[in-house]
Amino acid sequence: MRGRPRTQLAQLYLDQSFADGLFKVRLGKFDANYDFGFPVTASPFMNTGIIWPGTFAGMPTYPDPSFGAAVY
Repeated sequence: MRGRPRTQLAQLYLDQSFADGLFKVRLGKFDANYDFGFPVTASPFMNTGIIWPGTFAGMPTYPDPSFGAAVY
């Protein structure tokens, strides 16, 4: 069963760093897997053509990114 076609804004956020880059705050609509979906150190061992990574579980990601806040 196919879903209805739709057009949406995928990402729009404000990203601000504090204390010379020690802290970072992101507010707006964003895809959580942009920062958390693929760990840089694990990228040589991942093949997403076969599996959907477990790090995506419960995260607002494609096709429905969500509004939120992240503090790094």
